[in-house]
Amino acid sequence: MVIPLPFCGTMSAVPERMNEEPPLAAPKAAPAVQEPAREGGGAALDANRTFGRYELLLEMAQGGMATIFLARLSGPEQFEKLVVLKRIRGSFVEEEKFTRMFLDEARITARLQHPNVAAVFDMGVEDGQHFLTMEHVHGQNLAQVMAAAAKHEGAFTWQHALRILADAAAGLHAAHELTNQAGEFLGVVHRDVSPQNILVGFD
Repeated sequence: MVIPLPFCGTMSAVPERMNEEPPLAAPKAAPAVQEPAREGGGAALDANRTFGRYELLLEMAQGGMATIFLARLSGPEQFEKLVVLKRIRGSFVEEEKFTRMFLDEARITARLQHPNVAAVFDMGVEDGQHFLTMEHVHGQNLAQVMAAAAKHEGAFTWQHALRILADAAAGLHAAHELTNQAGEFLGVVHRDVSPQNILVGFD
C-alpha cells in the first residue's frame, strides 16, 4: 500500500491486509519537492508524464503488482498539490484478483483518519488502469534517518526512538481498531512494519 509517505509529529504507518502484494522496494533517497523529476534516486520520467489529472514526476518504487509515483495535481489559479500515486502495473491490469485486492486496499485505507497514517485522497480508473492517490510526506524513511544518524555520534537518542515508536504504534493501533459502518472489526493488519516503511517528515 504505501507508503508507503506529515504526520502528527512526523510518523506514518500504512496498514495492509494479510496476503497482499510483496512489499515495495524503497527508493534510494527521498525525492525533493522542489525538483522531484531530477533528484532523489528514483527514475525520472521522460515521456508519458500525464496520467489523467496528474503529472507523474518521479517513479519512486515498484511492488509485486503496482508502481508508486510522485505526482502533481494542478488546477485553476495556480493550484498545485504533490501526492503519491499508486497504480496497477500493466501486466496485472486484466487480473481480476489483483484489481479486487487493489480496490479493497483503497476502500479500507480511505476509512482511516489519523495523524500517523498516510491519508488517501482519490481513487479511480484512467486508461484502463486503477489508481489511488495518497498523502505525500516530504521527508525520509526511518532507515535513511538511522543511517544518517549513525555517522554522527549522539544524533539519534533514546528520546527520538521512543517518539518514533509511540507515533508509529498510534497509527498502527488506529488501523487495527478500524471498523465498518456496522461497527464490526475489519481485521486490518500491517504486513511489513519496518524502518523503510516508517516515514519521518522534515516538519
